[in-house]
Amino acid sequence: MRTVEQVFTSDSPRFRDVRLLGKGANGTAHRIKEIRAGEVERNYVVKSVEREADVEKLNKEIQLSTNMYGAMHSSQVIVRGGELLAPNSVLEDDPPQRRIYHITELIQNVSLEEFLEKAVERQIHTGVPIPNRVLWMIFLCLVRMIMGMARPPKTPLNQSPASCRLEVLEKDPAPTDYQIYHGDLEDFNNLIFGDIDLEEHRLMPILKAIDFGRAVDTNEKTSIVLNGMTAPTLTSGNLYHIGRVMQGIIGHRDNPDWRILFPNLDEDLYTLVQRCVVADGSKRPSVIEVFNQVNNAVATKTGPDSFPGKPNRDGETDFDIQLFVSEVVLSAEYRIAMYSIRAGASYGTFEPSLYTILEADVETSAVETSGAENASIASTTSTVDPRLRRRVLRETFAS
Repeated sequence: MRTVEQVFTSDSPRFRDVRLLGKGANGTAHRIKEIRAGEVERNYVVKSVEREADVEKLNKEIQLSTNMYGAMHSSQVIVRGGELLAPNSVLEDDPPQRRIYHITELIQNVSLEEFLEKAVERQIHTGVPIPNRVLWMIFLCLVRMIMGMARPPKTPLNQSPASCRLEVLEKDPAPTDYQIYHGDLEDFNNLIFGDIDLEEHRLMPILKAIDFGRAVDTNEKTSIVLNGMTAPTLTSGNLYHIGRVMQGIIGHRDNPDWRILFPNLDEDLYTLVQRCVVADGSKRPSVIEVFNQVNNAVATKTGPDSFPGKPNRDGETDFDIQLFVSEVVLSAEYRIAMYSIRAGASYGTFEPSLYTILEADVETSAVETSGAENASIASTTSTVDPRLRRRVLRETFAS
């Protein structure tokens, strides 16, 4: 049986640089580079399976992912000519598991798992916790994410991926309305930070869901019962899981002494998260109610004055959020691209020594697996003095 590398490289020069990202229970992931005449080279993630018995499961995942085509906070399938991208070099005598591939976008920044590791390390060295505004922005991405699953867009494949739009809901779905239950959102490696934009993600990069390998839709079930948790709809089940994700980021599940343990944590955030993880789904808030509260918090809690009495309230400015994001969320490669754009767009005097710092980061970076299904380009320990890095980053943002 041919390997995945052999299948794609035999389609050369269209596909190059096929490299293994990782293997997991749901399949194997490779990173590939597509080269098309007259266009920019693009990197994608290819998911495949090794056993013929898993082909049906991968087909199902491809179908559910395709139903999410056009949802901004979910990883997007790659489309060419109105069809899903696939290698042209599949042979008739290839076994079934070598004829099917799930090709999706490569999301360039860190996973939520890596984000949390870096944020904790930063807090150990600086004493500064994750800003409340960052927590609210992550929460908003998570709610948007499951709103998309509550009403999958099913965008026709002949429409451009640029048609991805923010997920909205006019009403909460009924149990029999078509929905998707992700089933693995509490794995922080299945949540990856992507791009910054000029609107809702101007300060904090978008957070996207990947890996629908354990997902189900309403064609299979209309409610969830899991380890004592009940959900009358698949969306209510997703809401429970993003509440658990927020608890994991905050650092605890439920503790009556949380104000002592986490004195900087916004009470409104804590209260809403706790409501989302109530085990009895009939007592859980609706996704629209949660969205309205989170969206309002992101829109109105815009600086230190929004968090009176908090010990780290001064770290809630736009400047401090940008600095946090640069140090914790953005990969070195992404930062070079972003700052190069800023420099070329006349954002003031570009600090040349920033390149010294970022290039050193890149030299010590590695393409690492972010779970079994995606890659994250994560900066590792750099040879640059961290105090110098922070000074130059501050000067760059201040310029």
